[in-house]
Amino acid sequence: MSKATVPASLGGVEFDCTISRERSYEADVPEYPVEDGYYVSDSILKKPLVIEVTAFITNMPVTWAKRHSGNNRVKTVIDELLNIYLSGTLVRFVTPDKVYENMAITKLGIPEDEFLNAVEITISLKEVTVTTANVMVVSSYDYSGSSADSAGSTATTDEDSGEKRQSILSTLLGWLFD
Repeated sequence: MSKATVPASLGGVEFDCTISRERSYEADVPEYPVEDGYYVSDSILKKPLVIEVTAFITNMPVTWAKRHSGNNRVKTVIDELLNIYLSGTLVRFVTPDKVYENMAITKLGIPEDEFLNAVEITISLKEVTVTTANVMVVSSYDYSGSSADSAGSTATTDEDSGEKRQSILSTLLGWLFD
């Protein structure tokens, strides 16, 4: 393995070192019998990628000493990671060999010691699939079906009179029995 040129980071928060990193790929598969020749892959639902990370942070970093130093670095990093978790922000997880986009922190394990000069933090990340919505809005229908009769209209008023309801009901019944 080649030497890392940048430290691993999560949402811009850099770690002194990553002790472990594990990717989990999971899918839901049919639990019912399937017919021979059935295209099973349509029924296999792939779940989002999950990454478990154990990172190490110190007040006196050795690996990236020129980039980080200070007596309160551990507290600062813990506060920054906690802010990412609490805000629910999607972040980028950068490792020396790969970049993972749209990751959410699902679990953050922080030791409860008061005087920390070094800390081992466990982080669970889950990938969020981000899509764009394509919405087509039809403003009106001029005609209904092949009869070319008016399709009617709708109103958005607060008035709710019996006459209006009777008129709408008559129109609907007329369409049903024509």
